[in-house]
Amino acid sequence: MLEGRILELLKHVRREHFVPAEKKGLAFADMEIPLGYGAAMWQPKLEARTVQELHLTRNDRVLEVGTGSGYLTALLSALAGHVTSSKSCRNCALWPGKTWPLTTATTLPLKLAMRRMAGTTARAMMPSC
Repeated sequence: MLEGRILELLKHVRREHFVPAEKKGLAFADMEIPLGYGAAMWQPKLEARTVQELHLTRNDRVLEVGTGSGYLTALLSALAGHVTSSKSCRNCALWPGKTWPLTTATTLPLKLAMRRMAGTTARAMMPSC
């Protein structure tokens, strides 16, 4: 069962905006959605439960390894103080270097992301693709 704050989050961060155009009809299917280069969006229920179980607050900084579609990044950044997300392969990130609108997340290559987080305590490290 999902907490009320997670249900509200899912209403505001629209998953269908992060699904590749040719797969929009699958946005809420109970399945992984392939993104190419071996990456995939997790099942919607897995994304929601993962975000809930992290118990993030605005005091948390998150390092996400594997930006994927950016959907999980957007969910994390709506709850945490800041999210640094790195692409896990050269071609995986769809928006390298992009700062997400209305979020506190930035995508960076992994080495640069690790340098940025050096000396801080990351609340969670999690692969998304």
